Amino acid sequence: MNKKKFIFLFLIFSTTPIFSQYYGRTEYCNSGDSLYSWALNGLKLREAPKTDTRVLITIPYGELLVVDSIVNEAIEIEMIEPIKIDDMWTKSYSHKDCMVKVRYKGYLGFVYKGFLSVLKPADLNEEEINSLTQYFKNNYAKLDSYTTDDYDLSVEEYIFKNRISYYSVYGRGCGGVTYVMPNILFQEGILLLKYFMSKRDFDKWYISSSIGKSTIEFANTNGMESLSIHKINNLTIISYNSCP
Repeated sequence: MNKKKFIFLFLIFSTTPIFSQYYGRTEYCNSGDSLYSWALNGLKLREAPKTDTRVLITIPYGELLVVDSIVNEAIEIEMIEPIKIDDMWTKSYSHKDCMVKVRYKGYLGFVYKGFLSVLKPADLNEEEINSLTQYFKNNYAKLDSYTTDDYDLSVEEYIFKNRISYYSVYGRGCGGVTYVMPNILFQEGILLLKYFMSKRDFDKWYISSSIGKSTIEFANTNGMESLSIHKINNLTIISYNSCP
């Protein structure tokens, strides 16, 4: 095996049990934390920790908030809506989380925690940011990579300094890419998918199947693409496949 490729694979797989032990996060919202809003249509800052209370201001997507405290009572909100296909509704996905007391530009109020993340949101106005690969390359420094082109097959392996990694294989018009994220929570993975699904206006993604709260599979109305997100211990794994 190529020495460089061996080192690359060692870095990826050694992070699974070891890196997640030290860097894998089971929580992302503590007093004093600075977090970004990933609510595409704006995040409502409310005067009390209930979804039916007065809205003080709607915080735009991508804004940075500072956590003051957490409210323990959980609220369930639909994150991925169903769509109608052939007179049948697809599945939806709801996330149960708490309200968080935050500070934002002189305001003090409550927002839904499920829309917050340590990840810096991609720019909604940048048309070229249309894949997770481009997003990670633009936001994180490279640790190592391996690429090869063999006849009709193109393979790329990439690992970032924060140990997020991806592996892509493409050939003869078909292929796929898998992202392994040891320090990204499942809900943050959902926020990433929601953003990139929103960049497509010519077709629609929908939930094709799910297993509890740890696996969700998506299909596309174009019939040529699929997505999935999995939670395995402290890892969040996203896979994308395409074959026209």
